[in-house]
Amino acid sequence: MAALPEDYKGDDGDEKKKGDDEPLMADGDMDKIMAEIEKQPLVSEKKALDVLLKEFKDHDNFTRQMNALISENNHSNYRQMRRDGNCFYRAFLLGLFETIEANRDIQLLTRVSENVMTSLHRCLKFGFESFTIEDFYYAFMDELQFYQRKLESGSDEYKAQDRMGNTAIERMANSSHANYLIFWARMLASLHLRENEKEFEHFIPQDKGGFTNYLRSDVEALKAEADHLQTVALSRSVDVPITIYCLENIQKGGPQKVHTIENKKSSYDLLFRPGHYDVLYRNSDYNDKIEDESKSNTDNNNNTESKEQEANKEQTDKDKTKEKDDNTDVTMKDNNDNNNDKKTTDDSNTNNNNNGNDTINTLP
Repeated sequence: MAALPEDYKGDDGDEKKKGDDEPLMADGDMDKIMAEIEKQPLVSEKKALDVLLKEFKDHDNFTRQMNALISENNHSNYRQMRRDGNCFYRAFLLGLFETIEANRDIQLLTRVSENVMTSLHRCLKFGFESFTIEDFYYAFMDELQFYQRKLESGSDEYKAQDRMGNTAIERMANSSHANYLIFWARMLASLHLRENEKEFEHFIPQDKGGFTNYLRSDVEALKAEADHLQTVALSRSVDVPITIYCLENIQKGGPQKVHTIENKKSSYDLLFRPGHYDVLYRNSDYNDKIEDESKSNTDNNNNTESKEQEANKEQTDKDKTKEKDDNTDVTMKDNNDNNNDKKTTDDSNTNNNNNGNDTINTLP
């Protein structure tokens, strides 16, 4: 931890005496906090959302949002992750593997596998040494293979050959095993940001020393906490949209719902409260409003297109009618002109005939 500036003064205005080796209060607090964190399970049992109400009992803004979340009746439980800086990545992976496991979702597993399969080769293009990262990559691919074999077995009692656990919960609660998976999840997020630097570079804080330094310190480094940028990057890297319900210290509204991939049905949900992420479990009758909104937007677009098509057809019919009328007018005019010309010709011929008759009558 960085030392305090030499000219720092305590609340009483007295300078801290040199040679006074009493530990800073912040250092002592940090040691206690870290000790408490290590006592937390990596993955807790399922807990009712009411538990969070008790945790927020002295915070009106959070209590209001929790009551709103509970009243929606879309979720009833959550599972808490250890607060060690890896909570987002652990929650993301647990939610992913539990969803694959519970729903026997082979399509989701295949989609993730296809995106991860090429990730090592793509990382090497950015200068990473293969021998420094390949073990983490292969551990992640082996994890996907575990779920592939489990789904193919058709049995919930499938036993893992690697003895790292037989369920998503057990495997993500295994510290040494989960750390390999979490590191590669970080690399997937970093890779997506690297491959889309122009899209994301403007969101990097200026005090991070540039884009690459930010990725090293805030994305790839184990225990570096995740913010919105990392959540979007990891979600997009494996093409798994999720919804994050955000509890924030705001006076009105909430919780805010953040969709990591817009206009796509989310696969599962996470719960965010300042500095921490947990897995949020859906009820069986969960209503995915983003899907309803997308359907509504699609219907509106279709209705708009239909109206535009009808208007265009009506205008086309009017144009055709007008063109027909114009042509009729032109034709009638031409006919009138022809008739006038014919009448003139007939009159001329009549006059000539009369003149001829006069001539004949004068002949002897």
